[in-house]
Amino acid sequence: MSGNGKRKIIQFLITFILITSFTKGDSKGTSFNIGEFYLEGRFGVIAERYKELDLDKKSLDFQLLYLEALIRTGENESAGKLLEKIKKKAGTDPRVLVMDGMSHLSKGDIISSAESVLSLSKEKLSSVSLIQLRFFIELYKRNFNAAGLLLNALLDHRSGFGKSHLYFLLASEFYRASMNFEKLSSLYREKMRRTKKRDNRNYYSNLKLNFKLYKRKPGGFFRADTVKERVEIPFESGNKGGLKSVVLNKGNKRFRILLDTGNTSGWLIHSRDMRGELKSIRGGRTVIQVGTESGRLDGFNIFCRTLNFEEFTLSGLYGNYIPKPRQDFFDANLNPAMIRNRIVSLDFINNKLIIRTRERFFTDIKKDNGMEVMKIPWFGHKYPMIPVICNSKNGLAIIETGAENISISSDFALELGIPLTKKSKYLSNGKVFKYSLGSVNVQIGKYLFVRNKAEVWPLKRFRNNLAGFAPHVIIGPEALEGKFIVSFVPEENILVFEYERKN
Repeated sequence: MSGNGKRKIIQFLITFILITSFTKGDSKGTSFNIGEFYLEGRFGVIAERYKELDLDKKSLDFQLLYLEALIRTGENESAGKLLEKIKKKAGTDPRVLVMDGMSHLSKGDIISSAESVLSLSKEKLSSVSLIQLRFFIELYKRNFNAAGLLLNALLDHRSGFGKSHLYFLLASEFYRASMNFEKLSSLYREKMRRTKKRDNRNYYSNLKLNFKLYKRKPGGFFRADTVKERVEIPFESGNKGGLKSVVLNKGNKRFRILLDTGNTSGWLIHSRDMRGELKSIRGGRTVIQVGTESGRLDGFNIFCRTLNFEEFTLSGLYGNYIPKPRQDFFDANLNPAMIRNRIVSLDFINNKLIIRTRERFFTDIKKDNGMEVMKIPWFGHKYPMIPVICNSKNGLAIIETGAENISISSDFALELGIPLTKKSKYLSNGKVFKYSLGSVNVQIGKYLFVRNKAEVWPLKRFRNNLAGFAPHVIIGPEALEGKFIVSFVPEENILVFEYERKN
């Protein structure tokens, strides 16, 4: 038998063991499909394909796998009903407690999710679902070392999970979050090795382009280099709401860069001219949603060595090129929270971007300058999130400088029991956007935002497609305008809010 033939048999046996562990007692055809979809990370397919089945005739393993798919696709209402039904029959089963923890996580309740995991500490349970749950909790708590150990546990799991496409997706997310692009390049190389070029040439070519792209070593990723302890650059307000941008002059051209903390990749270029001027290097194809209006747009991964401003240089910027969703859109988006070697502040009082050394930052905030200082825990690996109290209920809020004012998710509004007024508006692309208005109070530390007409809508753009995780509240620049200086301190995983003391 050839080497390829042996590998096929071994891979089949590994996959079969993993699949049957999820779906024991179901028909062979159904078991194979649902297990295969799981290993591919196709939770939406599972949630859609098996929703009409009589689950009472299915094994507990099957029901739990279907429940997990509902949770991880954000189908919280359906998942909640099924979870309660399963609890009545097998509530003490540790596998049910894992799903309870996953359900809490998908709703943004990291604390309750972690409590579910803690209650399982005495159980001899090492399922891939539990390890993934622990992985996501540590990732959202920004404990990258702990998350890395759990990722290794998934790679080495006896089921062979480490060879699945779902593992590839989890590892990709982790290496981007921890900025370990060398490992990310190796991950793409391994995926190439397992992919048959003749069966899918486009996919193989995409993997190869990304492997080469992430192999580049600039000497530091998302670095801000300057000889000064403190650098300031004024905001240039955009035409829409309170969005803030900075200007990059390159040759005789002027490019506007939106400071967008909701940008998951860290760096987006939208202007062809800008991409040409910066001589960005191209990787594989990608699809990303830009703003609430455009839907998903085709583009590709890129790498920019340097971005030279007058008094500082940004270097090692991995990101994407995505065409402008509309002609008047910004030339690029930069997530300032991604910068690692300096503390970046967005000064919404004096309208400027401030980049400081750690020592200079803490010296500055110790001065008695009439400002109240709040240090708030920083959650999230893609965009900065903080704990808030919304209408007396705990939640997580995104600090989203690419948004507008204060919005809350429709699921959270339902949970809070807020009376809603249905509304709709026309977007710049001519489509109608349907949403609601509701009254909310959002408290950050000692500070309280009161909104009688906050927007309420599904925050699908911010939902994690692997964990089902979704935040509760968006706090945009209009809410921060003239009131706050927001600083990102990555080493301590905190956001520092400064605001003027008032009697």
